[in-house]
Amino acid sequence: MSISMKKMIETFKIKPDSNGAGKVKTPVFRSTFAFVFEPRETPNGDLKYSIGMIFSKNNLAELKPVAQAIANAAAKKFGDDWAKWPKNLKCPMGDGDEERDGPEWANTFFINAGNKNQPGIVDRQLNPIIERDEFYSGCEARASLNFYGYDTSGNKGVGCGLNNILKWADAERLDGSTKAEDDFAEFKADESISF
Repeated sequence: MSISMKKMIETFKIKPDSNGAGKVKTPVFRSTFAFVFEPRETPNGDLKYSIGMIFSKNNLAELKPVAQAIANAAAKKFGDDWAKWPKNLKCPMGDGDEERDGPEWANTFFINAGNKNQPGIVDRQLNPIIERDEFYSGCEARASLNFYGYDTSGNKGVGCGLNNILKWADAERLDGSTKAEDDFAEFKADESISF
């Protein structure tokens, strides 16, 4: 489930533009369900790399270009007059307060993105991240996304393609896992002890 296109357009005060960009770089988000090193199977059997992006509602201005890109993708497929778009047009943006449980979802919007190809992942010095422990559910990031309209088998809406990811900062993990060195910090042996 997602918010309606109408609600998104009204919330962000945007005008769909079929000539506008459908590709965008996001503001900083909190990552969740980050399957960026290995693909996972989708409900229809495809293998996709994917990530969930949790955005704070505190700064709608920063998220507005993302909403605009969603609206533009819909306009390219269904026309500039959003009043004439099909009813129940699926929007890739969801409302964390209405659709999710848990403190991490309070006062948020979220978007899920995927791609059959692995995204490039870099740190803030633009060095490639290849270690799985370096990018995880919970860390802060930005992403390059492309939105596209679809109309297949009666399903109509806007999808979200994942291009590349920039890790922004470390934050508390959302997957519940911890590092071994953190779990056993109190047992750390003195360097002089040998086994």
